[in-house]
Amino acid sequence: MSEKPVEILLAIDGMTCGACVGRVDKALRSVAGVSDAAVNLTTNTARVSLGSGEPDANQLISAVRSAGYDATLLRGASTAAIAHVRERADNDERRAVTRLIVGAIVGLPVMISHLRMALGHMPADMVLQNVIDFVGATVVVLYTGWPFFKHGLRAGLKLAPNMSTLVALGAGVAYLYSLVVTVLVWLGRADGHVLHNEFHAAVAIIVLVALGKWFEARAKRRAASAVAGLAGQASATASLVLLDGSTKSVPAEQVAIGERIQVLAHQQVPVDGDVIEGAGSVDMSVLTGESMPVEVKPGAHVPGGATLADGRIVLRATSTAAHSTVARILTLVNTAQASKTNIQGLADRVAGIFVPIVLALGILNFAAWALLTGDYTRAMLTTIATIVIACPCAMGLATPTAITVAMGRAARLGILFTKATALENARHIRTVLFDKTGTLTTGQLHVTDVAGDPDTLRLAASVEQFSTHPLAQAIVAAAGARQLALRDPTDFASVPGGGVRAVFDDDSAYAAGSAAFLTTLGLQVDGAASSSSTVHLAQVAPQLRVIGHITLADTLRTESASVVSALQQKGVRVGVISGDHEAAVRSTLATGGIQPDLIHAGVRPEQKAEIVAGAKPGAAFVGDGINDGPALAASDLGIALASGTDVAKSAGDVILMRNQLDAVPAVLSLSRRTLRIIKQNLFWAFAYNVAAIPLAMLGILSPGVSAGAMVVSSLTVVLNALRLYRVNLNR
Repeated sequence: MSEKPVEILLAIDGMTCGACVGRVDKALRSVAGVSDAAVNLTTNTARVSLGSGEPDANQLISAVRSAGYDATLLRGASTAAIAHVRERADNDERRAVTRLIVGAIVGLPVMISHLRMALGHMPADMVLQNVIDFVGATVVVLYTGWPFFKHGLRAGLKLAPNMSTLVALGAGVAYLYSLVVTVLVWLGRADGHVLHNEFHAAVAIIVLVALGKWFEARAKRRAASAVAGLAGQASATASLVLLDGSTKSVPAEQVAIGERIQVLAHQQVPVDGDVIEGAGSVDMSVLTGESMPVEVKPGAHVPGGATLADGRIVLRATSTAAHSTVARILTLVNTAQASKTNIQGLADRVAGIFVPIVLALGILNFAAWALLTGDYTRAMLTTIATIVIACPCAMGLATPTAITVAMGRAARLGILFTKATALENARHIRTVLFDKTGTLTTGQLHVTDVAGDPDTLRLAASVEQFSTHPLAQAIVAAAGARQLALRDPTDFASVPGGGVRAVFDDDSAYAAGSAAFLTTLGLQVDGAASSSSTVHLAQVAPQLRVIGHITLADTLRTESASVVSALQQKGVRVGVISGDHEAAVRSTLATGGIQPDLIHAGVRPEQKAEIVAGAKPGAAFVGDGINDGPALAASDLGIALASGTDVAKSAGDVILMRNQLDAVPAVLSLSRRTLRIIKQNLFWAFAYNVAAIPLAMLGILSPGVSAGAMVVSSLTVVLNALRLYRVNLNR
């Protein structure tokens, strides 16, 4: 028996662009035993899967460090890991804004002195001005610019240059050149009015890039907040009920399956459990998106992460904290965010070779300017501008930021994507096939027609009242709704797969069941009235005769018709696959708005997958039953309802936690909007570099302007991705 794959989460430090993502990914995959690795630039994490055995975290961390980055192991449950990611995002933002403020304040005099000289106002003492500029620029370079030099030089020494390498190289060259000028002027070996320092270029590059990093840190924190909100639903403690009835507060991780947990009003449920005592209203909005509280009483199941709005309940734990509903949701969301779309993989590969190309262009640019003009200062400045403006920040952020925001928005709506490719593939869906029972319908039968003797329903309910069959229960419920007085049988017998018989105190006997069952009793049933959803009632004593027929049908979900209409308005064909009799299926779906030629009835479980495969490419299947697993797996996009079996959910690419079908059109809308924004981001990132690099090489853009343009490019893709929080998914 093969061991279950192990997944661990690493926090990665030092990644700044898509090139970094590619190198960390490559380093992790080079470790023996690693079956998969997914690196996320937005959350600065890496999720590593090992085929078997215990993971050697130190080996993975060493591999990351050998690539020029740092890594730490995120321990504990998924909730703790995501809380750690949120905490890192908060800390990153605080550090970014602190470095930015210091750099802006200290660097402002340097920029003002440069502006004054550019306008012809030369200082009286050039040596003193150079020293003032040197002091200000040194503080900016060594404090505000320290992260760029730290990560950039480390990556450069590993022959794996990244965005920080380009920033550090551009600012560092400007600073060192200016330092040499300052020393020469101070020694009297050069005229400060002729040979100017370029400290302002180093200051502008670092402060403007720091500004961009602050905006980027804010965006990352906001993107992490949606999922972190779910992590906040995981209670850290639990009130354990002891044998003597007293309670004891313990860490939620210590709760074992079978133990009793007390939950009071306004407390969060620490683990999944069944109510064994008390009652109350449970708020599950964060987990399912459902705003109305759910009333619970003994026998009800309550998921971990829900909040008890009022009342008091005692639960018997059915899961541990690490495997509670909220923990499983967080694991799915975090795994999906860390996974890559196909388009992201392409962008990361391009970014990986882009930095070396930029460095080569910088060297060629310097050589061309130096040879053609002999102006080494001009050659240096154009080279710095070229290197800085070509930083592939926007390229690296274009896809993962949009994916992270989309996953967070989906989680808030009760939609869980199990992998990023599901979000990408959903935009290609052109046919959606629904399972009928329990998916398009509620799975609850109701009486639609009663034919024959006027007393048919009352007699049938009297015969069926002790049967546990769903058809029998629906008949009894219909009689109860009509307030019909039932007769109590003196004798009752059930025939599995056939029907029931009952004898009453007047010695009359009746039978109810299928046409085949009545045939065994010597009765003939009209073929037109016979179907799997029809119950026939007959008197078998004192005389043998058919009394009537009761037709039942599944109840269509209230939102089914509107969901079908919404999908059709998006240009999506909608069909149904059901194992039920064709007449019953068409009767149930009469008001569903589905085209008759897309209704597949009488389908065996193994045939569902064949029908789905025949509708590909662009086929999605929505189901909830254990027999839906193969069809979900065979589709281009498997959508499972949370009310379904574990088999169905494990085979689904998307899980609908609210158990409502109106999320299906939202899945397609979110996918299309997300991919549209990703394409816009990538277009802007590539177009920006294609247009800006030649301008910098020609000397049209200064280093300061180049740094500003690079920041604007990064902010454009980040802010564009954040629009996903506000897009209307009903269109």
